[in-house]
Amino acid sequence: MDIEFYSHYLNALQARPEPQWQYDETKPCGVNYNDTWRAWSHDRCQQGFRDYKAESDQIIALLGLDSDATVMDMGCGTGAFTIHAARHFKKVYAIDISKSMLRRAYKKARRAKLGNVEF
Repeated sequence: MDIEFYSHYLNALQARPEPQWQYDETKPCGVNYNDTWRAWSHDRCQQGFRDYKAESDQIIALLGLDSDATVMDMGCGTGAFTIHAARHFKKVYAIDISKSMLRRAYKKARRAKLGNVEF
């Protein structure tokens, strides 16, 4: 293949706009919880009107898993479910796209002396 043709071909591929239907999962929509203050504020606000323990206990009961289970909390946020699940299961993987939310969840798990959570 001709080098010049290949070079033009690669440049054309890179210059093409992405299809409009593609969704960028890393791009925040709505509130940007990558801000440390917003993650803290969100957590404090939610604690004011939600009963995390009761909600988590209900989810754990519905899962029907024994204490040797490993669970994954996708979109763990500040660790509301993660913290309670870690007290019931052998291992919990806490996953979130927001580093600030993960940091807050990590601090809460450390304060609760939970060593079975991986962030």
